[in-house]
Amino acid sequence: MICLPAAGGPTTALTRHVEKALAADANQADGPWCFGIVADPHIYMYRWEDAGLARCLRGWAAVKARFGVVVGDLGTGESLRPDGGKKTRQMDRFARTLAAVDRCPPVVLAVGNHEMDGDGKRAWLDALYPGVVKAVSGNGNDRCFYYSFNYRGCHFVCLDANRHVPGRRREDDQGVLPEEELAWLESDLKANRGKLTFVFLHEPIEQVHYDTPYYLLTNRARLIGLLKRFPDAKWIFHGHLHYDDLVRAWGLNIVHAGMGDLVVEVTGQKARLCRATPKGLSPVRKVYDLGAELARRVTTEGRQRIYRVAEERLERPGRDCKLKDHVALVGAEGGVQPTRGKTMMRIRTKLGARDKGSFTYLSRYLSTWDVIPIAKGMTFSYAVRAEGSVYDNLALHLRIVLPRGRKLPKIVDQNGIPMNNVHRYHSPALQGRADGKWYRREFDLSPLAGGWIDMITLCLIRPNGAPYPAGELKLYVDDIRFTWPAKP
Repeated sequence: MICLPAAGGPTTALTRHVEKALAADANQADGPWCFGIVADPHIYMYRWEDAGLARCLRGWAAVKARFGVVVGDLGTGESLRPDGGKKTRQMDRFARTLAAVDRCPPVVLAVGNHEMDGDGKRAWLDALYPGVVKAVSGNGNDRCFYYSFNYRGCHFVCLDANRHVPGRRREDDQGVLPEEELAWLESDLKANRGKLTFVFLHEPIEQVHYDTPYYLLTNRARLIGLLKRFPDAKWIFHGHLHYDDLVRAWGLNIVHAGMGDLVVEVTGQKARLCRATPKGLSPVRKVYDLGAELARRVTTEGRQRIYRVAEERLERPGRDCKLKDHVALVGAEGGVQPTRGKTMMRIRTKLGARDKGSFTYLSRYLSTWDVIPIAKGMTFSYAVRAEGSVYDNLALHLRIVLPRGRKLPKIVDQNGIPMNNVHRYHSPALQGRADGKWYRREFDLSPLAGGWIDMITLCLIRPNGAPYPAGELKLYVDDIRFTWPAKP
């Protein structure tokens, strides 16, 4: 067993540094003021990008932003890059760009995944904040740098979801908030109740306008569940996806930032997202209300609350989904009727013959937008039908997030067939129960109460050693729902 080191604790030196840099007007009266937002400047990706960064900084200065937050990925790849007839470290050029912009406001960093490239996190912190973060051994990639600070009655939290734990695969600890960091966040939010709170985190908690859900924060359900308990935490800012967007969900204003001109204007305990223009601040009015869309999926029927998935339309498939072109909502066809409503989901594709030593993994994301709290008495169910299909190894795989210390129990349907994939390369067979007829699978989720479901994936997997005849894969799925007792 590998003993995981602590995430490193809050970086209080950064708290002190930022609050000192902003001290001159930190307690002024509650007139309007603003701060800038940018993410993923990648000062060298294919060439030097410092001109774009400087343009952004000058925009902040023009609207008198009190400070700017860079939400991760300042550079990328190896630290040394071609620069005329020599090579320059990206972090040095980044720092020089800041220094060269007249009236450039102080810059606050929320660490991203690419700060671990090249010379690592410590080199970036030393370049931006010389002599501030001390007593860090090596390149600093084995710990998370997270901290908070206060300004003009508001609270700001910078999180870090990336580290490389020695002895583990690098990807195991990237894009995930360590439990000790989440515990610190909870205590920090408790200590700052009553202050409008802004949270900055490179990895996003939603990607409704993107198609690579593996870029999401791995334990986003834990973070969302925590933030929902603190109504002062109204804003969260992300990078990673390289575009600007404003989404409302889970009681949060969720801002995706790229290398644009985003600025947040604050008046007292209220804030609005704007763009910096030559004429001043222009409010961002295009907002996608994901929360309202998710709320429409919930109905009350008698004494039951029902949450339906993929009922009226399908989410866009991920670009890595092998079934992205082979899943559709259809009406009655070929003698097959939906179990309810007018549509059902059809999975249909041709399969070639393979030898017995091969396997295939076919999948499609069905739900990456939902974050569903698991209540006591909740069931998960769906109907499935194999219509002349060469096999019936199908599962709707739930990604389940449990509170710290809870182990995932085995969940089976009414006939003892596992709910989730047995392992990565093996979906459970339905053993002919769905051949030519609807088979309704139902699972009691009560042992998971207190946890969350934050992704649902349709999986069809033929395991090693199984016969694999050529033919057509043709299955239907309908009436996917979570049901739990309504409160009296």
